[in-house]
Amino acid sequence: MLKTKMRGLERFLEMKGFRPQLKKRIELVRNEYALLDQFVQGLISGTHKAGMIQGGPGTGKTEGVNQALQNAGLIPGVSYLRMSSFATPLALFLQLYKTKDKGKILVIDDCDSLFQDESCLNILKSATDPRTSQVSWATSRMKDLHIVENGRETLVPPVFKFEGSVVIITNVSFDHLRKGRVQDHYNAIKDRCVLFPIEAEEKDTQLARAIFMIAERGMLQLDPRTAEITPSQQQMLIGFVVKNVNWMRGNLSLRLVNTIAREIVLKPRNWRSMAERHMRHA
Repeated sequence: MLKTKMRGLERFLEMKGFRPQLKKRIELVRNEYALLDQFVQGLISGTHKAGMIQGGPGTGKTEGVNQALQNAGLIPGVSYLRMSSFATPLALFLQLYKTKDKGKILVIDDCDSLFQDESCLNILKSATDPRTSQVSWATSRMKDLHIVENGRETLVPPVFKFEGSVVIITNVSFDHLRKGRVQDHYNAIKDRCVLFPIEAEEKDTQLARAIFMIAERGMLQLDPRTAEITPSQQQMLIGFVVKNVNWMRGNLSLRLVNTIAREIVLKPRNWRSMAERHMRHA
């Protein structure tokens, strides 16, 4: 265990100004992430062929999935791969090929461009179809396409059986997509996915999630920019957020909490003014 990681919620429960009702909220968040671990385990075992984790920005979707995969013993880059930001049909096809074996996972994280591309949607539809799972892509770019696996060059076939699983992490529902074939393709994929929503509409739930992720999941130690934060600095961070969260107009996202943590690490004696500015403009 990292020396800077806090031991459970002991320190926070003793803090001045810590509202007792937050303890119940934190317990609900803990249960939510236990269910997320169980959900991801179902994807690994093949109980679920595809899953969609949906929730607002900064609600801990990615962190929760990462920890669930690692808790299950999966190794990033080996047992599971990640796609994010932007995807082409070729890139999606190759990543699915690399995770085609049972027990492997392809994580599609915040890759909204994929859902605007009909070719990508068709490929993903094939991969998430529990009846066939035959993935194919007929294009001249597939001719003599090789990848390196386990130190050996492998020819990528134009058709293969996908026996892995796919988890889609997204901030949006895509219900706004224009009507027509793209919307139809998306609806087909959504229908094949088991949905796991993460909601954090109320400030107390957002605050409970931040406390849980810092105190019990070691969120700040996983980021190199905040890995050296001390237990007393973590107390200061949560104390500051608890005191100021109610006047915020925006949401208390985990990204905002991480930003404030970076300010504390950077300027341990002069961070509050900048932290207040971040919260004011969130």
